[in-house]
This record gives sequence, C-alpha cells and structure tokens, in this order.
Amino acid sequence: MSNLADKLELAQSTQTEGGDQATALTLFDMVARKQDDVARALPAGMDAGRFVRMMLTEMRRTPKLALCDPATLLGAMMLAAQTGLEPGGPLGQAFLIPRWSNKRKALEAQFQIGYKGLIQLAGRAGFLVQAHTVHDGDDFDYQYGTDEWVWHKPKPSNDGEAIWWWAIAHPVAGGRSPFRVIDRNVAEQARHAGKAGENGPWVTHYDRMAEKTGVIRLTNTLPLTTDVAYAIAADGAVVEEGTSVEAAAELVPEVEPADAADPTADPEPVAAPPTEDGNQA
Repeated sequence: MSNLADKLELAQSTQTEGGDQATALTLFDMVARKQDDVARALPAGMDAGRFVRMMLTEMRRTPKLALCDPATLLGAMMLAAQTGLEPGGPLGQAFLIPRWSNKRKALEAQFQIGYKGLIQLAGRAGFLVQAHTVHDGDDFDYQYGTDEWVWHKPKPSNDGEAIWWWAIAHPVAGGRSPFRVIDRNVAEQARHAGKAGENGPWVTHYDRMAEKTGVIRLTNTLPLTTDVAYAIAADGAVVEEGTSVEAAAELVPEVEPADAADPTADPEPVAAPPTEDGNQA
C-alpha cells in the first residue's frame, strides 16, 4: 500500500473515531520522518525502514493511536525501538495501546510487551522460555524446593477449564531450568491490576494473558543482563519522546503489566516426567 493510500485510510478511520483528520495526518508524517532516530535506537542488525513501516501500519490498524498525545506516541515508538521489539505485526512482540488519561484528559500511547516479546528478551539473556496452560483433567504436578520438578502431560483434545499456568526457562548454556506455576487466583490478581481487566485481551485471550503473567514472574527470578532487565521493567510505561528505557522502567507502577493481547499457539511440552522415586528425569 502506498504512502498516499495509507494516509487516506488513516484519515477515514480517524474521522470514524471522531478525531481531527489534519492532526492525525500530521502525526503520521512525524512518525514517517523518524527513521534516522529509530535507526540510532535499534539494536544492531534491525531494519529501521521496516520498523517505521510497521509503526505506520499499526496507526492504520488502530486509528486511536493517531489521536494520542503525540509526545507519548513517539515515546512508545522509541521505547519499542530501544528494546528491539517490533510494534504489532505477525510477531506480536510489542504493542502500542491507546489509553485514556483521566489526569491529562487525553489519550496516551502505552508501550506494552507481548508474550512473544518477553520470550525474545529472555532469549537475548541466554534462556529459552516456554509457557503452558493446564486444563482440568491433565496429568500435572510440580514441586519447589531443593529438588524441583514439574510434570505436565496434557490430555488429548482436552477442553476442560484452565486451572494452572506455568512457564519454564532453559539456559542455553545448560544447567537447572527454573520454572514458575500460577493458579487462577494469581491470574485474577494480574487481570484486575491491569486497566482492561473487564474487557480486551483478558476476555478474548485469557490463557495467553495468564501465561504472560507466569513468564513475568519467572523472568523476575532469572539472572538477566542489565539491558534485558530494564526492557522488561519498562513494560506498561507511558513516556514522552527522549525517555530512556532505564528511566521508563522507573515510571511503571509496581503492578504486573497485563493489558497486551498476544494470541499464540500452545507450545509443546518441555519438562521431563518425574522418575519412580519422584525426582525429575
């Protein structure tokens, strides 16, 4: 789609949302001109042109982004660039979410890391992270302590109620694979901590959001590199352009980020079953 066609589509969508077309198109042009800034912020090897195109596509897909305070939209975009997570798109690594601010009486763009984005960041720190949903009727057990293990054998075609969610991190260099298990109570706490607990992804993709909560709790225990730790801590930030990831991490409230939708396919089981003496194989 050409740049002109993009603009026409955005203008029409903005009008449908009740916004000002001229303001939206001005913001569209501001984003399009940020390629050099994005290139300086992106990790080595990432394509700034592709990143900006994905950002413009997100503005078309979510026209309310064009109604957000420009400083926060550009701030969210640059946070995504600094963390090296592509906004929207098929990878679902990061999301820019329009949120109404009662304090500012305006829409703000919030940077949020998707389920796959968390896994990508953990991978940079040397961990292969996977998450799973346990349904009622699955064969599932786990143990914490000095002898930790988790065992999950899903029942084929099980459509029972989801009752547990767990995430595991395999160190690429080898060694112990830490894991975290959460139950419905923990998932509900995370849902209510977010701003869209009664609608949005917690309604449409509950299991993915619960898995993300498990991954967050797991990554909080991993020996991450400093840049990865700051990137994860910046999840949920609302900042203005020019804010570093480190500063953004300090601005996020001490609650579990829980508003970014990321429907993904269920990963394959990864943990070995316990042996007859109860230890992990």
